[in-house]
Amino acid sequence: MVNKGDSKIFRRIKQDGPTCLIYEFINGLKYVSGSRDDNKELSQLAKNMLNFFTKEKKCSYVGEFFDSNVAVKALNDYYLKSNNEKSLLASEYNISMKILDDDLVKNVNDLKNNEFILIQIIEKHTHFTNSHWLCIVQPKMNKHYIINSASALSLIQHDIKSFKLKRIEQKNLALVGKIFDWKYWKKMRKNRKYSR
Repeated sequence: MVNKGDSKIFRRIKQDGPTCLIYEFINGLKYVSGSRDDNKELSQLAKNMLNFFTKEKKCSYVGEFFDSNVAVKALNDYYLKSNNEKSLLASEYNISMKILDDDLVKNVNDLKNNEFILIQIIEKHTHFTNSHWLCIVQPKMNKHYIINSASALSLIQHDIKSFKLKRIEQKNLALVGKIFDWKYWKKMRKNRKYSR
């Protein structure tokens, strides 16, 4: 069993391409469940989810999600499909999802051991602005971990009332009124392999 309080033991799966929601979802499940599933097996689960979202449901162009309502519906649809097929996701995890209110500090403070939060934020880079998903878990009272599937670090621990949490909340609120579209990104060389 993974010791949830020890960041040295938890090995998150690093995302492949613009698929942060999928990987944050799987990393959140892995963390809160203490799953011993091999990262290779979970990476295959991520690929199965990507195929489902892009080819079957066609709710995502390359695996990225810009709308939290679409994201929750897509994750729920995949979970229902996995129940029917008795796949790894259904056999290992009992899942329910809901969209939370805007008070991130309160939501993190109210987290139970078997829960995690997926939150979408705005990320500003040198040449472009994009949205990105993070996963937040709370292994101990007054502490929380941020799992970032795109980061070099597996887990980043913060105090519950830290500046970092407020900064994440601000980055989430900065998405209001923003529209992202993959028509521009598919022309960029570094994303070309995901645009087929």
